[in-house]
Amino acid sequence: MTLAENKYKTLLGAGEWKTPDEYQKEVLALRAQVDDLKKKKDKNHGARMSWKKKAPNDPKATKTYKN
Repeated sequence: MTLAENKYKTLLGAGEWKTPDEYQKEVLALRAQVDDLKKKKDKNHGARMSWKKKAPNDPKATKTYKN
């Protein structure tokens, strides 16, 4: 038990206790990237679809689909 306590105190003193390993760092970075992409998508989505909410200036200039 003393060895475990010494190791804990050593790691705590060195600032290495509960630090993420390389895999965890990569996962955290990827999550941050996904969050940024989601925010950008939500931000741009409204601007891209805004043309649907406006009525055309000239109703005769609109195109219709013929069957």
